[in-house]
Amino acid sequence: MQTHFTDHWPRCALYRAGRGSSNDTGKAQNNAFKTAVTPAMLEPLLAFLHLLAILTMVVFRGSEAALCRAQWLNAAVVDRLVLIDTIYGVSAVTVLLTGLARIVWGAKGSAWYGGNPLL
Repeated sequence: MQTHFTDHWPRCALYRAGRGSSNDTGKAQNNAFKTAVTPAMLEPLLAFLHLLAILTMVVFRGSEAALCRAQWLNAAVVDRLVLIDTIYGVSAVTVLLTGLARIVWGAKGSAWYGGNPLL
């Protein structure tokens, strides 16, 4: 009998349950994937969103700096700059909101962030 590569995976029952197995415990575990974000996953999710927003902000600020050369300015570049600046603004607001969310709902809490001189 040939085994599937997931038979040795730690969560193989979850994978098989998703394929339509009649395993009752697998179905119960599969329903766990459909629940909302657990408190243990909230901190990594907030950190990921915060860092993604920071990187987006840096990339689009760099794009603005590259496009603002006197030799390149024309109507098409100005239209592109409007779009890039809008994305930059949205990412800056997202950085602030995800930062506040990490303070309010994060694992470290406001005391840790308030006592950190870098923040």
